[in-house]
Amino acid sequence: MGALSEKGVAVSGLDPASAQGDRAVCELLRAFGAEVSVEGGCVRVCKKELRGLRFDASQTPDLAPVAAALGALAEGETRIVNAARLRFKESDRLHTTAAMLASLGADVTELPDALVLRGKSSLPGGETVSFSDHRVAMAAAVAACGCESGMTLRGAECVGKSYPRFWEDCRSLGGI
Repeated sequence: MGALSEKGVAVSGLDPASAQGDRAVCELLRAFGAEVSVEGGCVRVCKKELRGLRFDASQTPDLAPVAAALGALAEGETRIVNAARLRFKESDRLHTTAAMLASLGADVTELPDALVLRGKSSLPGGETVSFSDHRVAMAAAVAACGCESGMTLRGAECVGKSYPRFWEDCRSLGGI
């Protein structure tokens, strides 16, 4: 969200030496072109001009939905590759991420083991669904930062699986 926000977002309490694969999000955000600073356990991400990239999801597949949301709003093409195992998560995340973003107006193509996104400066927005998948729901919230008319998400409560305070934190950042 910070990569799409003029004010940026700071998150504290993180362990930079964590074995959790999601820690790679900082490198992913930098690769997209976002401004990322890490100081102790605090990460601050601010908007800069995002550009498309090639993201190999083989080692960090859980980052693919949010990478797709950013790719939908980055200049140029984003390819999320080596992602076939995403078909066997809480949902078929290649399909559900593509469907969620397409319903918001993104230009996305689903391939057997990849997603290809042709970025736009903004998305029309509208109504979408989470497919009962917490990662897809959180990616939808990221995409909402670039939606002209906002976004309504059905099945939003599924974020409770991994981040029960997610919507409270989104509201604190200005989300509705």
